[in-house]
Amino acid sequence: MRIKRFMLLMCLCALLSALTGAKAVEIIDRRDSQHEYGAYVASLTAQRSASSRRLAPRSAPRVLVLLKTDGGSVDLEALGPAGCVAGPENRFTLVFASAEAAEAAIAALQSDPHVLYAEQDGEVYACETAALDDVAFNSYGAASMGFQSLLSWAHRCDGSTTVAIIDSGVYAHDLLADRLQSGWDYVDGDDDPTNDDFGHGTHVAGIVADCTRDASVSLYALRVLNAEGRGTASNAANAILEAVDRRIPIINLSFAGTTASAALDDAVLNALESGCTVVVAAGNNAMDTSGVWPAHLTEAGVIVVGAADARGQRASYSNFGDSVDFYAYGSSVKSCSNTGGYINKSGTSQATPHIAAACALLNIIRGGVSPAEAEATLKRVLAGPSGEIPMLDQLVPQRISCRVAALKMGVGETLALPVQALPQTSGARVVWSSSDASVAYVDDSGALTAAGPGTAMLTGQCDNFDDLTATIIVTETPAGALRLPTSLAALESGAFAETPVPYLIVGEGLSQIAEDAVDPRTVVLCAPDSFAADFAEANGLQYIATEQ
Repeated sequence: MRIKRFMLLMCLCALLSALTGAKAVEIIDRRDSQHEYGAYVASLTAQRSASSRRLAPRSAPRVLVLLKTDGGSVDLEALGPAGCVAGPENRFTLVFASAEAAEAAIAALQSDPHVLYAEQDGEVYACETAALDDVAFNSYGAASMGFQSLLSWAHRCDGSTTVAIIDSGVYAHDLLADRLQSGWDYVDGDDDPTNDDFGHGTHVAGIVADCTRDASVSLYALRVLNAEGRGTASNAANAILEAVDRRIPIINLSFAGTTASAALDDAVLNALESGCTVVVAAGNNAMDTSGVWPAHLTEAGVIVVGAADARGQRASYSNFGDSVDFYAYGSSVKSCSNTGGYINKSGTSQATPHIAAACALLNIIRGGVSPAEAEATLKRVLAGPSGEIPMLDQLVPQRISCRVAALKMGVGETLALPVQALPQTSGARVVWSSSDASVAYVDDSGALTAAGPGTAMLTGQCDNFDDLTATIIVTETPAGALRLPTSLAALESGAFAETPVPYLIVGEGLSQIAEDAVDPRTVVLCAPDSFAADFAEANGLQYIATEQ
């Protein structure tokens, strides 16, 4: 912090010293106690109108420089900038009167031992394209991708989370107003990012809100795109770092740029290392993402999203490539407008907030999830570059109540109880306990051990579902229960279609449980008749004898 203040003071003092005797130069300091990122510590232009709130025309050449924290000093004033904007810590954006002056400054800075890097400040832009046909649902992706199941699960969990919408601002729409939190407006240099003149950020925020209805998901607005949907890489990087500083766990970036930007990469990787999941639009140029910033990043936890049309196929405009992790619906998505109504927009910008919303709900359900865990969990049901659309309801554990009347075991026998709820993509665990450890007890791995003669009640608890219960009867002699490897193929064959067969853990229907989606060892066949025992032995199923 001391180094940061020192460098800011150095920049300010140097620039102020250059103003001696100058005329028509305005000094603006818009720092405040809550929003110092991107504040104009020294905003200097020789041609500034009274009504203008921008540092300089967008066409003015800008140079982004990151200084080392080695205690050295860099004479930024000697480079002859028309203005200087201080970002987080030791990041500065210098504005020059000509491209030649900017190029000379970059060359000088790159040779300075106290500079980490200096580069042209590139442009980023909103990733939306022309609207397509109208649809009746706010975001058909919310329905088609199975958000209702994920929402139902999240609604039964205590917790809240926040998604940073780094965009063109977010209008205080009726659907968003009670969720909206204000960050910094990097375009105007104030603390009101709700003036979304372009309408893009409001639309993006509306998709997150629609997919997380009635869940405790807040929206933290940061404005970096202007009324034309364009902004600078430096402002975008500073906004990302503000979200990191505010400890916001999910960051939505529905913009892209084709100018290489170490600053953007640096900010995204900083977020990743700080535990923030960053969800990035792939871009709308129908090109490989290897030339798109920050969508070219492949690190786990940087989730790059391409767009699909209503048929579930990759949209013709969507970028593609090895860095693309998922595709989500992005064509003709209805969401909030910056006039208070609703409007259809299309693009990878619209696909991205669907995935950001899924990460937000996972964050609530799991009580916090790391960036790599969020991506890995979603990838259990998403196919990534193949273009398949996420079926998020497959993440949700489903089961029916256990109808086991009694488990008979002999003293000293053990039985492996299932601890993973189906489908395994849910990540939900079953925690077992016994009412009388002297009769039978269960360890953390689900191993049930018969300790002594008697009767006890076995209970399995799993988040969001009714408890599983069964009576354990332990005798001196072995009960002879079969404990064999299971085979889902045998269960799905329909051999028990006409015989009531209760399962400890099961999906909505055996036909819906794919062999590659669950661990067969978690299925335990419980049936009272000898035919079930014979079938279980013949087909390699784990069988538990039950009473009639």
